[in-house]
Parts: sequence; C-alpha cells; structure tokens
Amino acid sequence: MIAAIAVTAALLLVYMHTVLFRADRFLVCTQESERLLAEPGETIRLSVTVANRSLWLFPYVRVTAFFADGLEPVKEGSGRRSVLSGSVSRSMMILPHRTVTYRIPVICRKRGRYPLQDILMQSGDSFGLSSRTFRMEGRGEIVVIPAKEESETFPETVGGFLGNISVRRFIHEDPVLSAGFREYTGREPLKQISWTQSAKGIGLMVRTPDYTADPSLCLILNIDSAASGKETLIEHCYVQARTLCELLEQRGFAYRMVTNAAAAGALSDTSAVQHGSGQEHYRLIMERLGRASYTCERSFAALVQYAAEQNDNTAGYLIITPSYSDRLPGHLLVRLSAQSGSEPVRFYGEDTA
Repeated sequence: MIAAIAVTAALLLVYMHTVLFRADRFLVCTQESERLLAEPGETIRLSVTVANRSLWLFPYVRVTAFFADGLEPVKEGSGRRSVLSGSVSRSMMILPHRTVTYRIPVICRKRGRYPLQDILMQSGDSFGLSSRTFRMEGRGEIVVIPAKEESETFPETVGGFLGNISVRRFIHEDPVLSAGFREYTGREPLKQISWTQSAKGIGLMVRTPDYTADPSLCLILNIDSAASGKETLIEHCYVQARTLCELLEQRGFAYRMVTNAAAAGALSDTSAVQHGSGQEHYRLIMERLGRASYTCERSFAALVQYAAEQNDNTAGYLIITPSYSDRLPGHLLVRLSAQSGSEPVRFYGEDTA
C-alpha cells in the first residue's frame, strides 16, 4: 500500500514537473478579431483559441485577455468568465489534443487603431497547490473608422461642385478613350454611337467608355495647423473626409486621397491612396482614416505640391483643413485650378466644431 502511494506520488511529481511547469511548451493561445474595421460604438467580437498540443490533461488553465485603452469588454450571458476593467479572464480544463475557442465582445467608442494585447495564461493543478504563469504575444488589431457627418447641408455644399464636374465630363467626353463597342439599346446618348462600326451592317453600335481613363477627383486632407484645440478640429476633418468619400461613391466618381497625417501601425507609405472607386477602394481609404494620427509628416504647402505633382487627369480638388487660419500660397491654388479647370472646394474642421 505504501509502495503504491509512493509510486503514485512519484508519478504525480513527474507529471507536475514535465507538464504543469512546462505548460508554455504544450499550450498555445491565439486571439484575433472577426474583422479589421469597425464603426465607432459598434460591438465587435474577438476569438480566443487555446490549443493543447500534448498527450497530457491540463485540469486547470486560466486565460486572461487584456485590452488597449478605448476597448471595453461587454459582458454577455453567463458562464465561467469574469470581466474586469481592461481584461477578461476565463478558466477551463483542456483534454489532450483538444482546442477550446470562445468569443469576447468588445465595444470601440472612439476612432483609432487598437492593437490586440498579450494574453496571460496560468496552468496548474485542480487544487491550486502549484501553478505556472506565462504570456502569449498578442497579434492583430482593430481599426475604428471615423463617424459620419450628419449635417444635411453638407451634401448640398458638395452637390453643386460635383454637378459641374459631371456636366463637364459629359460634354467633353474624349471619343478616343473607349474600351470597345456594344449594341445600341436606346438608352445611350447619340454622341456615343459609333457610325463607323454601325456602317458594317450589324446594327447601331455604341462605344463602351474606358472608365479607368475617366477624370477623377483628388481629396487633400491636411492636419498641419496652428489653431487652438487642434486635435478636436482634426477629428472633425476625418469625419468630413469619410462623408465626402461616401458622397463620391454614391455619385459614381473615381477619386484619390493624399494626406500629411501619419498612419499608426502602417508598414508602408500611406500618404496617398491612388484613384479608384468601389467597395474595396472605399475600405482602403476608411482604414487609412482610422489609422490617421495627429502627427503631421509634411507642411500644408508641401502636401498640396505633392498632390499637384501626382496629377493624373484630375477633374477637381477637394481640400479639408482644420481651420480658416490655415493659409496656402496663392500660386498653389492657381496651379490646382489650372490643372483641373475649376477652383478647389475647401472644407474646414471649424465648420462642424
């Protein structure tokens, strides 16, 4: 009997030494967000996965996930989970070669980039006599995009400018820029009919415009300002930028964006998003606006100079800047007007402050 107890105790010590005290070799924990972009005030779920890659049973594992400032965990339902300020803990037992996945809802109330933090793991026996604590590196992030401007007068301010661009594009359409031909349906304007193709005896044919060559608009987002309360005004600029992008998408305009705001967590140069349109293009710009910080990478004048040098069939410029006191050299405004054929439209963060 004594020998059996001794053998059992010896095996228990071996188990505790080889497994519980070396849990970081056998347990792997990962955390990821269900998606990258989120709206302000939106609840988004994080998936936490704990995997046991060994043949051993882990009777007690406690996982504590921490959150960056601004991410608030939301308690939903009941379960073996405790929610504290800035962290969520959960205890579990993990069988050999099993995986446990659970989700943590969090809410993001403010625009910005929120990197996922490290995870603290604790492994021990069921009686709490011994334990081992270690950390798993956090990977991934959540980017909260700007809110949308709710002003009813904002679309009216832009509408006239966009209307003029549309009229100019319709009247001065370049007949050379076509991607091919198709049958006339009766809905196309007469100027799109190709009489050369129609004369071949296959019926009326119309040109299919090459939309990749259509004039696009350029959104210049400046944060170089000496105005008081600059950070609040800059946030208003980001809101205006999102609203403008949505209006351009609704009106079917291709557009690009240049900015002098540094991007948090960016791995490459993000000073410009090239012209385009559609859901993916809009998502890229929203991610850029979500990552935008209050750090200015170049002056207002240098930003406009850069936008002018990158001119690629630009039909109009939209300039967003924090304050009316942000001055721009006159010769740069003249250059933008000459390139696009129209005077740039300017928006100010102070208008929504």
